[in-house]
Amino acid sequence: MITRKVRQTESGYYSYYYFNEKAVSLNDIHNYLSKAKITPEGYNVVMQGDVTAIIEMTATERRKIIDEIAGVAEFDEKKDQALMSLRSCVKE
Repeated sequence: MITRKVRQTESGYYSYYYFNEKAVSLNDIHNYLSKAKITPEGYNVVMQGDVTAIIEMTATERRKIIDEIAGVAEFDEKKDQALMSLRSCVKE
């Protein structure tokens, strides 16, 4: 079980991480996940606050996130750049 506790201090927020109720560093958490074959290439770890934000978004905002994750946004950006380039060539 992985737990994160956030404490507010005078200088900001500080996170404490626990693995099976034992205090560990964030790097340790990443190592544990990596050993379990949970890597950025295979899974996404979403913070609880992010889940709430996603739920409260509009359908269009959610779609933008999905497109970004899937790589569609990058494709669309390159497509738009190519079309703009073609249009400028036609005008000349």
